[in-house]
Amino acid sequence: MDEKPKPHDDIKPHLSADDECTIIHGLSSEVQTLLSPVVSLPDAIFSLLEDSEVLFTGLLASIVTVFRVSDTIALKVTTQKSAVRESRTLHYLEEHLPDFPAPRSHGLIQLGRYYLLFMTFMGSQNLKEV
Repeated sequence: MDEKPKPHDDIKPHLSADDECTIIHGLSSEVQTLLSPVVSLPDAIFSLLEDSEVLFTGLLASIVTVFRVSDTIALKVTTQKSAVRESRTLHYLEEHLPDFPAPRSHGLIQLGRYYLLFMTFMGSQNLKEV
């Protein structure tokens, strides 16, 4: 039986708007639009996460959680620095293998010790199924 994560079983309580916030890889126009109505970037992120759907949590929600933040955008929030490599890999695939069925990167932000990787929401299809 596949159990959906409970809303409180995610990474949000571990994030802090007081942490330093840096854009590591440029944000797509779609993500900029999602984050635009609020004054500061951390406030915009928290506002976006407030109404988002939890799609996945790792063994420990404080390490990785994936959210659906719009009809077309998912957001992976993780403590793992590998998110930088994952973002680069998605850019590489988009540039060199545009027909490969992988999500497209829509930007990467570092908020304190957390990495926020915006990517295309691929629906219910996973890589194993592809």
